[in-house]
Amino acid sequence: MPQLRHLIILGYSSCYLTHPNSAPFALNNLQTLGKVRDLDCSLSLLHMIPNLRKLSISYSWGSGESLFHNLVHLHQLENLKLEKESYRCKSGVHDLLLPTSLKKLALIGWGFHDPYLKISGPLPNLQVLKLRKFNFVQQEWVTSDTDFPKLRFLLIDRSDLKQWNSEGSHFPLLEHLLIHSCRNLSEIPDSMGEIPTLKLIEVKDCENSVAESVKLIQEEQQSYGDDVFQVRCIGCKPTQKPLPPPPPAIKRPVSARWNISKVYHVTDLPRYKRWRRKLKKMK
Repeated sequence: MPQLRHLIILGYSSCYLTHPNSAPFALNNLQTLGKVRDLDCSLSLLHMIPNLRKLSISYSWGSGESLFHNLVHLHQLENLKLEKESYRCKSGVHDLLLPTSLKKLALIGWGFHDPYLKISGPLPNLQVLKLRKFNFVQQEWVTSDTDFPKLRFLLIDRSDLKQWNSEGSHFPLLEHLLIHSCRNLSEIPDSMGEIPTLKLIEVKDCENSVAESVKLIQEEQQSYGDDVFQVRCIGCKPTQKPLPPPPPAIKRPVSARWNISKVYHVTDLPRYKRWRRKLKKMK
């Protein structure tokens, strides 16, 4: 057991790892811990796996997300995946403090009916960031130039993101930007066109205004003589504007000398003419 290096739970089986009640022990050689459920991220348990490099956790009962700030103590961690499978997790906003060694991060299912995850602190070595079914606090994402200096791949899929406040200088090495099914987002920051390493922007199932902003970025890249840069717009529909209300029906009152209190629509023109003829005969 102490020589164990990789532990992955395959199929639909579940593994619930908790710290032992007996004398503590360490798995110093363990490098991969995959598909474990409801991991209690307490310091006592994380000290058992100090050299972990790859970690994948799924939460259904929310027993450990309030201790995510302890993940910063996994100094060898390079690949992390956190998934929320149900709405039974504890509500609130949890700070996600991560080690600077992290290179790949995937967050799935957080922010729908609480809880939210907030990435705190810079990640100087992060290269891949995938946010699937990930909702942002107040539908806003604000970045700085120290958060993701080495990020190369960014995916935002099925998010409620509405306001994206970023500059191209915040992602100086970004190569691939994928935005999928973000219906609340109206545009991609135009400063993304200033990233010299950018190779691809893919927009799928978003509003047409997002696709138009991407095309403006493409024109800017082409003006710099960049022929490698590509744009893919898939299934982007025009923004649906509410239809104006129908005009009110035009009504024309019959002359008062007819001694008739009825009001006829313009479409009753034949009946109106008959009354006119009858009126002339009465004179």
